[in-house]
Amino acid sequence: MIIVMGLPGAGKTTVVSNADKRDHEVVNFGDVMFRIAREEYGITDRDEMRNKLSRTEYVSVQEKAGEEIKQVCERSNGRIILDTHAVVPTKDGYVAGLPLKILSRLTVDYLVFVHAPIDEIVARAERDETRRRPLDRELLEKVMKLSETLIACYAMVTGANVVFIENREGRLDEAVERFENVVANDGY
Repeated sequence: MIIVMGLPGAGKTTVVSNADKRDHEVVNFGDVMFRIAREEYGITDRDEMRNKLSRTEYVSVQEKAGEEIKQVCERSNGRIILDTHAVVPTKDGYVAGLPLKILSRLTVDYLVFVHAPIDEIVARAERDETRRRPLDRELLEKVMKLSETLIACYAMVTGANVVFIENREGRLDEAVERFENVVANDGY
């Protein structure tokens, strides 16, 4: 399994969607969570999850999504690319994107962190009319630091290699190529 993380607007989903994924199935953790949150709590868009769900509800949704993803991994012999966040800012504080209860049940080969300069992330978020992404530079800097710390923790728990991929404005091809190298070396 390859887990791809990044700040909202860093371009992780764009990098993954433009890459040759070979025979890996892409699963978006937020999409799975959203489906569960919509069914169980009436959430109407992904961005509502972090601001409307209580901590208990959010954790419950995360755990159910983690169980579904574990089952997908088992069916596909671990050939999964999981698109997610290392940390999620919520109304109740910051939440680990992959709590230990979920992470310890997965076999992870690579943890990929797609990043870009904060100014570029803010500019991308301002152009994205489909989502309500955080535009606060200070918040994004905190999320970046927490993400880097949590990725180190995730690596300790999983034993996975950590790869940082810079996705600069106008240089998507370079980021995609770097990600394709990770996919090609995914232990198979």
